Order: sequence, then structure tokens, then C-alpha cells
Amino acid sequence: MKWEKAKWIIPVLAVLVIFESVLIVDRLSKQRRSKTSGGQEASPTAQLQPKQEEEVTLSLKGDTNVALGEEGEVALVMRPLKELFLDGIDLLIQYDPEYLEIMGTDPSDRFSYLARNWIEPEKKRILVSMVETDKAGGVRFEPGEEVILLTFKYKSLKPGQTKLEIMAGKDKKVGTVLAENGTANKIPFTSQDLVVTIK
Repeated sequence: MKWEKAKWIIPVLAVLVIFESVLIVDRLSKQRRSKTSGGQEASPTAQLQPKQEEEVTLSLKGDTNVALGEEGEVALVMRPLKELFLDGIDLLIQYDPEYLEIMGTDPSDRFSYLARNWIEPEKKRILVSMVETDKAGGVRFEPGEEVILLTFKYKSLKPGQTKLEIMAGKDKKVGTVLAENGTANKIPFTSQDLVVTIK
């Protein structure tokens, strides 16, 4: 196999390694929380811990009122509360294809490799994965900086209200993940969805 034809393998493997690392770290932390040092089940009072503060806000911003048949545009904006270094990001936005047709997406160029850029109406979702393969320290984001990670256009198909929703990855399901540089830990975030009214 010639190197020129195999260049795509490295970024794909990087995405798989990040995803597996996140799952392994998540499983280990759940096991650690459910057991005490003596190997017995922890009591409910022993499990009480201060709530982890979300370090990032992800928001969907854009056109919220459109006429039937009109096009609108939405941006997924990230605002970190502290300095962040990320190895990769998975973004999953759920939408209702009965109300909206997604016309196209425009992911950020902050990461060196775009692993996935899928519009999947049959699964009612947009799925975008970006990975940093060039910088060992990951991609840096400053505190308070508002970064557009993704923009997309839609066409309205049916009158009514519909919600665009940022979906978090739970258990082994695919979802939005911000992977911390060096650890592949999932950075906690809060999200703000967007309701579109079609008249």
C-alpha cells in the first residue's frame, strides 16, 4: 500500500483512540465511585460529592422565526469558562426532518482534520467530528472566547415549532464530546438548544 493512499488511516485511528479512551476513563471512574477502598459498596452519604462545575457552554444561535419554504442559518457556539486544550470534538445535533431540511454544514477549521461531517435525516441528526493531528498540545481555547464550531443552513418544510438540540453522549451512545488534550477526559458542558418557529 502506498503512503499517499494510506494517509487517511492515521486521523481515523486517532478518532477511534480518543473515543475508546473516553469510554475507558468513564467506565473506570464509575467503578471507582461505586466502591469504597475496602471493596464494599459505598453508602449514599459516601457518594455525595460537590457538583462538578461545567467548564464550557455550547449554544445554538441563529434564525428562530422563518416563513414556510424560507432558509435560515444556525451556528453552534462554544464559550469556555477557563483555558482549554482539546484533542478533538464530536458534535451531535438532533433535529426533526419533517420540519427542517439541512442544506449543508460548515465546520470550523480550528482542528487539523475533519473526520466526520454527516447530515443524517433518517437518524434525525447532524454529526461532525474534528480531530487535532498536528499539534501535540491540542487546540487552545481562551477563557470567555466565543468560538463558532459549526454553522449550517436549513430550509423550513412545515408550519409549527421545532427544536434543534445538542445531544450529550450518554453510556455508549454517540453524542457531543469535548476531549481534553493528553487525558481524553470528557469536558463537562452545559448546552442551550434553539426553537425554530415556522409560519
